[in-house]
Amino acid sequence: MMMKIKDNFHTHIYLCKHATGNVEDYVKRAIELNYESIGISDHGPLTEYFLNKFVTRRMTIDEYKNIYLPEIINAKKKFFDKITVLGALEIEFYEELSTEYAKWHQELDYLILGQHNIELNDHNFKTIYQCTPGNKDELELYVKKVIDGLNSGFFDILAHPDIFMMFYQKWDNWAILGAKKIIETAIKNNVLLELNANGIRKGKITNLEGIETYKYPFIEFWRLVANYKDAKVIVSDDSHDVKHLNDEATIKAYEIADELGLNIETNFIDYIKKKKS
Repeated sequence: MMMKIKDNFHTHIYLCKHATGNVEDYVKRAIELNYESIGISDHGPLTEYFLNKFVTRRMTIDEYKNIYLPEIINAKKKFFDKITVLGALEIEFYEELSTEYAKWHQELDYLILGQHNIELNDHNFKTIYQCTPGNKDELELYVKKVIDGLNSGFFDILAHPDIFMMFYQKWDNWAILGAKKIIETAIKNNVLLELNANGIRKGKITNLEGIETYKYPFIEFWRLVANYKDAKVIVSDDSHDVKHLNDEATIKAYEIADELGLNIETNFIDYIKKKKS
């Protein structure tokens, strides 16, 4: 029997420029769903250096300080007797931002590693949506950057760890090796692997092997995760609209996790408290 859905910790608001709703909208909807907790985790701000390197949509540093953080603090106070509200960011890993990660980890409850690009040898970047299907070199660059982020110690969740299959599209020895490196590094650093419902909302593709599959979650990746008894998993909406909370894609994601017998972390709040202690 599928577990009761009682929370979501991957939620985006209007500040990222590709989502709708504010903090309070999501909190009120979570209360309607009788959730015990809700985490707001919009895309984190980047410095001008990185914004000039690639196209991305997200809040600015000023918006983080003057809108995002205050709205989360206010929601925690306003709804404390109805639901636990947590604050977070989803953000890529770059060594140059280590000081910022440390500061955000103090100001917020948790951080999500959501790597959406690769770093090329010429210090330029390419988003995963621009990567070449079946390109082993780009796959290895992606895996390396994710592993560096996991080893940094700043992150509590790895968003859509299988998203590389959206561009690589072949479940061959290179994909399996990359997947094993990601899974084993997450285990070593006590980072939760996220089974992400938003890939289900994006629909299916026919990959290079002629297989119709979700862009993510990629089932073979999660079958591999199921073989690691120490791998901890969290299922997330990755909501970009209030209507995404507990929708059909969310339910399907939980069904996949249940069918594969994944080791789901059922008390995320205790998990992050232990990590911070």
